[in-house]
Amino acid sequence: MQNNHSPSPTGQNYLDFELEIGPGSAREYPVAVIRSPAGEARETLHFPFDELALDNRLKDLQIALLRSGGKRRQLLSPEERTVQEFGRALFDSLLVGEVRSRYDVSQREAEQQGKGLRFKLRIQSPELAALPWEFLYDSRQAEYICLSRNTPVVRYLELPQPIPPLTVAPPPRILGMIASPSDLPPLDVTREKQRVEQATQALRQNGLIELTWLEGQTWRDLQRAMRSGPWHMFHFIGHGGFDRQTDEGLIAISNEEGQARNLTATQLGRLLADHRSLRLVLLNACEGARGSQRDIFSSAASILVRRGIPAVLAMQYEVTDRASIELARAFYEALAENMPIDAATSEARKAVSLEINNTVEWGTPVLYMRSPDSVLFSLQASDKQQDEAENLARAQAAQRQAHLAAEKAQAVRKAKEAERLERESAQAAQRQTAGQIAKLSSQLAKAESGSDWARVIELGKRILKLDATHQPTRAKTATAYRNRRVNYHNNVFYGRTSGDYDPAIADLNRAIELDPNQADYYRQRGVSYRQKGDYDRAIADYNRAIELDPKNARYLQQRGVSYHMKGDYDRAIADKTRAVELDPNQASYYYSRGLPYKLKGDRAAARRDFEHAAEMGHADAKKELAKL
Repeated sequence: MQNNHSPSPTGQNYLDFELEIGPGSAREYPVAVIRSPAGEARETLHFPFDELALDNRLKDLQIALLRSGGKRRQLLSPEERTVQEFGRALFDSLLVGEVRSRYDVSQREAEQQGKGLRFKLRIQSPELAALPWEFLYDSRQAEYICLSRNTPVVRYLELPQPIPPLTVAPPPRILGMIASPSDLPPLDVTREKQRVEQATQALRQNGLIELTWLEGQTWRDLQRAMRSGPWHMFHFIGHGGFDRQTDEGLIAISNEEGQARNLTATQLGRLLADHRSLRLVLLNACEGARGSQRDIFSSAASILVRRGIPAVLAMQYEVTDRASIELARAFYEALAENMPIDAATSEARKAVSLEINNTVEWGTPVLYMRSPDSVLFSLQASDKQQDEAENLARAQAAQRQAHLAAEKAQAVRKAKEAERLERESAQAAQRQTAGQIAKLSSQLAKAESGSDWARVIELGKRILKLDATHQPTRAKTATAYRNRRVNYHNNVFYGRTSGDYDPAIADLNRAIELDPNQADYYRQRGVSYRQKGDYDRAIADYNRAIELDPKNARYLQQRGVSYHMKGDYDRAIADKTRAVELDPNQASYYYSRGLPYKLKGDRAAARRDFEHAAEMGHADAKKELAKL
């Protein structure tokens, strides 16, 4: 119920998490989140039980229901544990992957907005629609989700007929009917009435609900009552069942002789649907919610919804007297407090679970609904109630505003404190690192002054591990690699050690990594490559050195030597000529250029270069002149 002029005293509003299970095969079914605060998603439900295992689980569930309410010392009986494991398997198979992610995000969003999350199940697969999804168990919360008013479970049937709004002058009226045919196990009619009257006594005394009992037990009696009224709720107590031949739920009423007359759900719907003020049907009959595995509309409850009843609360298993009384009391009490029907159902489930120890009967009721917001009708309010409601709404709005402001201020304070702690932590770490670097840098300088290049390299590595961008250390470590390379190279070049130039090249590789803009590192690596006989790599390094320092005569001269060694005399002469132009006072440059001229057969040009070099005191040039 809902009041036109005032919010529910509970303040309970809902966001929808609408989940659809489509037809499937081979135990696989498409699952789609078609509406939620977190958006849409699609996954595949892999049903966890084969046919035999499912039958056994359902039998275990019925055994647990039959044993409900017994006195046991165990915290969780074997029967209850079976139900819990069954509910967990259903939950884990249904809410999988992205579907579960959307559910979790939707719960957080609803909580942030101060609302509940209505769990709407739209099941298109008949064999799955027949299962007791009300036992869904979230092991992360260690709770059945339908036992919380914040997550009511609803079987939602989307139908084309809209539900017209209805405003009701209080109190809402309940029509009760008890049918106990003489040829079926007898019901204590007086006691059954007392159960409902006991459950609604306080509500009736306070004028919140009006209860009227139908005198007869035949369909004609019900038809006559439906012509009067108005009735807003219909509460049936009696025998029910499911006809597997016709795939349809039914209730047993009496014929004129007092014997059983089965009334199918279609026929019951025909009697009730024309009474347009009727918003709720409560079927307290066995298997009122039991459906076929071939038709999703086969249960009595779903057929009544299809015929136009906005909401039907029915039982999928038999319930005990204690559970029935507590269910009706809590359900009608919550409705009278203007709770939406799904919230009222959750409150009733919770009441059963708390009133009766060791019971799982709270999972027996099934709520079928086609009202999108769970509001069955609106209650008119008096002027006094309206004023009180408006005052309450203003007070609550002010309270919420103050609460939000306090939360925002607290969040700002926490953010600033976290920022301060993070900044102080970073500064402390920087100070510690700076101290370590200073200590290591002092040791490095000492090693550097003693030309202990291996020690410089070791200390440089340790400093750069602390701060890879420490430029002074990068430069000094690169220089140490270069200097150690000189030792490696000269030892091989002058025959002081056996081996090759690879260690020298490796050191220059690291030096270049640390300081890639030092042209002379490329030149020196080119020299080692040339001595190794790898002229192409040598020339590539000279190219980079010349790119960094284009007017360096030495780099051009040494690239010319590599071209010479490779046999490319024209390029060798060109590079050496450019070196002579840049530095004409180097005798070795003239001598070096004379060699490729000689090999090309240009004796005159070779003689000129050798004579020039000899005049400048180059001994090897004089020897070459003697050979000409």
